[in-house]
Amino acid sequence: MALADPQSVNIGGAISLPQISQAPTQTVYQSDNGTVKLTVNQSIGKDAISTLVRVDKTVIAADPISSLNKSLTGSVWFVFKFPIKNFGFTEADKIAIYTGLAGQLTASTNAVLKQLLSGQH
Repeated sequence: MALADPQSVNIGGAISLPQISQAPTQTVYQSDNGTVKLTVNQSIGKDAISTLVRVDKTVIAADPISSLNKSLTGSVWFVFKFPIKNFGFTEADKIAIYTGLAGQLTASTNAVLKQLLSGQH
């Protein structure tokens, strides 16, 4: 079952992402100006199914040394990996694990996320 087309992501405001490609294991959505891309990929291994959801954002910024404008891309992605077996983890279990992690990262005005982005571990 495919996701709705277009998808939308909120990065300082809602950005519409129409589908630009689809393959058996991957679908890519991209903003009209090409600066934001959403990739959804699923791979089935011997013992597990992995689902990747990734957002890439491209900006043009002046290099502080050369003063030349450069294209830079930053990415954030989640990978969900669970045993291929049809028992052990329910959909509710999987959602609870994700929401637990997302909640930890964003609690107290993104305190843990800020620590991770500053290089702490």
